[in-house]
Amino acid sequence: MSRLDPQVVGARREDGTGEFYGGTQVAQLAVAELIGDQAWREAVRDYIAGDDAAEMIHSVLRLIRPVAAEQECLRLWREGTGSERPYAIELLRVTARPQVLALVPEFLADPDEEVQAWGASVLDQLVWDEVVEPEQAEHCLQLMESHPAQHIRELAAWVREYVAEREASAGPP
Repeated sequence: MSRLDPQVVGARREDGTGEFYGGTQVAQLAVAELIGDQAWREAVRDYIAGDDAAEMIHSVLRLIRPVAAEQECLRLWREGTGSERPYAIELLRVTARPQVLALVPEFLADPDEEVQAWGASVLDQLVWDEVVEPEQAEHCLQLMESHPAQHIRELAAWVREYVAEREASAGPP
């Protein structure tokens, strides 16, 4: 029996056959499970502390997108001090799942201008990586378009531009 339980990563088919399936998302969940939540939380803290392996940590977290890393980024944003808060949001933009979209308005309203900027980038990355559909991000894009910071308004315009280009290149459905 494998140390990795397919039930834990949600890999059981729902068609009543009792079989399991694979794919990228299941593989990401499986790797995250094998490595363990504590290791992912430590990796986030190492990245934010500027560890020598920060770029590798960033790349691995982007590839696997472990839930524990996302949760640690959010914890550090809420409870961290100094540069931990904006760095946590900077890293969150590459680990975020669709649920994080609901927090973008909070990032944009944060008193720290760096958190606001990285929070806008969270939306950008969610749309760019097609983690969320542009329609899902509409409310947040409108908030960005009316934001007092010019660079956030410019990022909103850029997101709209690349979404329009993507839709135009996709052609008719």
